[in-house]
Amino acid sequence: EPYLRPGRDDAQIAYYRFLKVAPFEMLEDLAGWTKRCFSKDIVAVRWCMSAFGGTFCSAYDITAFANSRNIDIIVPQADYKRRIPGIGIGQRLPSESFHLHGKLFINEFDLRTYGAVSGGESELRVTGLSQSVDDAMWQSTYRKLAGMMLADGHGWWFYDMAGGWFEPDGIAADIRDSIGFIRALQAKPVSKWSRSAAIVIDEEGAMLRNTVHKGRYYNFDEENLFSTQMQILSSSGVPYDILLAADLMKDPSIGDKYRTIVFMGMYSIDAARKT
Repeated sequence: EPYLRPGRDDAQIAYYRFLKVAPFEMLEDLAGWTKRCFSKDIVAVRWCMSAFGGTFCSAYDITAFANSRNIDIIVPQADYKRRIPGIGIGQRLPSESFHLHGKLFINEFDLRTYGAVSGGESELRVTGLSQSVDDAMWQSTYRKLAGMMLADGHGWWFYDMAGGWFEPDGIAADIRDSIGFIRALQAKPVSKWSRSAAIVIDEEGAMLRNTVHKGRYYNFDEENLFSTQMQILSSSGVPYDILLAADLMKDPSIGDKYRTIVFMGMYSIDAARKT
């Protein structure tokens, strides 16, 4: 009942909003109590499945995270199908909004490598998950994903689910070298350059769109818009920021520095959106 907005929602929409937002509110409360119970700094992390992806498991609590008092970091995983070299990849999370709210976005590099098989995973399984078969393939995959995060001013962690993924000498040395490169970048003066284009994601519109195809696991509109279309935009070579519509509506001056703004998921234009 608290998630039903009279005159706007039916019970189906209210229930869907409850499914997507209530768990985060529970996490927010738990993190707050945890921080109050310790006499030292606590970092709270929210793991995220395929934001705005049009599936039942996709996350639609990104705005809640950005406005959170207690959750500090959000972690998704890089697209399995687009990790391999030669395929364009991007990310759909509103990284610029996270900067506005002082939040950190860490990408989970659960990257299968030629060390994975010795660690216990079957070769057939890791091949289907974009396994790097040698050093050259590893370097291309890693640099593509790491460069994407560096360009957005966020970061990543390595996740070794089976044991042995990152143990081969070539991989370990490459990770060590990349840390040295990052530290050299951090030592340089911050550039005044900024992006002149922005993607604005209307999370509320995207979430409600998923109620149109009732009973289906996939919402193809959302999958194509936020997964396929944003991958194409990322491959264009045009740098852009990604923002939440909620932030732009709260402070329209945020958009003043952009020459081009593309709105995604804004299926319902209410008074606030018109303004």
